[in-house]
Amino acid sequence: MPPSLPAGWTVTKRSNHTGGYSQLDAVGVTLGFPPRGAAALEFSVNGAACSIALSIDSGTVTGLDLSVRAEGPAPASGPLIALRPETAFDRTGKERGIAREVQLGEERFDAAVYVDSNATDAEVRRVLSAPGIRAAVQSLLGTGAEDLRIDSTGVSAHWKKSPECFLPEHVLSVLESLLLVHRAGRPKGPVRATPGDGLQSLLIAMLMAIGGALFFANSRWDAPVGLLGAGAFLGLVVSFFCIAPGIRHVSGGSSSHRAARVVTITLLLDLPLAGALGMLLLNCGLDGSEGRTLSGLVRDASDPEGDENQQVEVIWEDSSVETFHGASNSWQVGERAQKTVQRGLLGVEWSWGLERPGARR
Repeated sequence: MPPSLPAGWTVTKRSNHTGGYSQLDAVGVTLGFPPRGAAALEFSVNGAACSIALSIDSGTVTGLDLSVRAEGPAPASGPLIALRPETAFDRTGKERGIAREVQLGEERFDAAVYVDSNATDAEVRRVLSAPGIRAAVQSLLGTGAEDLRIDSTGVSAHWKKSPECFLPEHVLSVLESLLLVHRAGRPKGPVRATPGDGLQSLLIAMLMAIGGALFFANSRWDAPVGLLGAGAFLGLVVSFFCIAPGIRHVSGGSSSHRAARVVTITLLLDLPLAGALGMLLLNCGLDGSEGRTLSGLVRDASDPEGDENQQVEVIWEDSSVETFHGASNSWQVGERAQKTVQRGLLGVEWSWGLERPGARR
């Protein structure tokens, strides 16, 4: 026997599509939908546009997404209020002054729920002012709701797949709570700039640029691994002195502890890569030595990965043997090869890699 609709609900404008999923059939029957294996149910409850949709990844159901929106055209974008259970990490960030979270004045709510918002404090307090709204938020989070968001369009939340996730009783209960939160209104007014947005974007852009430049330079110059390691270690040491100022720069907002984590991780990647790139450019790029040329014969050439990048083994004129990985030319066994070894501006020898006699760089 399917459960009945909550008291006072008037469900209209039903819409679903035939599909190959059965998870929503039971709650769909309660709402007046025929069981058609739909992946999403769209309808209105007392004038509010509601959606119950399966979260699907590569054809596999991974969870449930619910949203409640205002009927009519979507309003202009505005501030966002994201709500989630407060963690020890959140509390530590606030205690250390990294993050600053608006407090609602209800001790139980403030201790249990973390409010991450780019709205003004006054606007957050207005939207969450009613005790019933705060109770509904805590009830939703208590059912396992993730990514509970209130924005200019309405309210939405996600639940991971679980045995009770798709039960009609559960779906109708959390939808009733979402409708209650939706009736509280939506955040309006100016969007506060998140502290350190520019620094985070700069560090991420640097990571991509430095990584690309290092890959190109290392493929052009066959430098010893020790040289790159020394540069990376130097950059790592410098990064530890830069983390604290970086965190101070992004502090001050509810999401600042996440910004601090981004800054920390990117600095720990950026500066070691920059150190390795700097060592490479200094030792190889600025090296003006004449160099010496070694000649040899290709003893073995194979493409073990099948990606047209050969593994070439060369025996040099001094009887030493060297293996080159990722050689892009089609080398043949018995073919003559050479490499030019240079002194290096920092005194670390390097070469231009495996070449054919007479090749021009």
